[in-house]
Amino acid sequence: MLSCLFAFGQEPTPPTQKWCKWAFRQIPDHRNISEVDAKAFSNDFRTLLKVAFAIDEWESEKNPGDIGAEFLFYWYAGNGDSPLDDPGHSIEYKVGKVQDGKTTVDITIRTPAWLPYGPEYHRFTMCLVYENDAWRIDDWLNKEDEERGFNPSMRKSLKDYIRSFEKKVR
Repeated sequence: MLSCLFAFGQEPTPPTQKWCKWAFRQIPDHRNISEVDAKAFSNDFRTLLKVAFAIDEWESEKNPGDIGAEFLFYWYAGNGDSPLDDPGHSIEYKVGKVQDGKTTVDITIRTPAWLPYGPEYHRFTMCLVYENDAWRIDDWLNKEDEERGFNPSMRKSLKDYIRSFEKKVR
């Protein structure tokens, strides 16, 4: 349920840098959804995450050794080193304009010693919604995936994964 502030034309205050840092730490990159603070996510997005992680866990138990839904564990770090492993990494959070109780936070992780290539920039977007009097993550976009022509939206990937499971069990 969205706050009633919007009915009178008042938008919520944009998320602070402190909130952005906290929210980023809740991203379940290489972790299970149970290991992060569920309050960081909108009700809808949290439900999609919990269902997808439960399906992945069930499928892993049913078929040990299968890779499973890898995308659930690769939010900003790929299959290898995390950009956060670079000792000189920095993270920039750029908050967008608040409109209709929604905003985005563009995240850039700079890795100056990312060998063998040198400095690199890893770009993502947290889509936020103001829900129950607080900002909540409602989607996660991977800009590199988008530039390579892949689906950049975690929300869409979750829905597609859940739909594909539903088809398997019918």
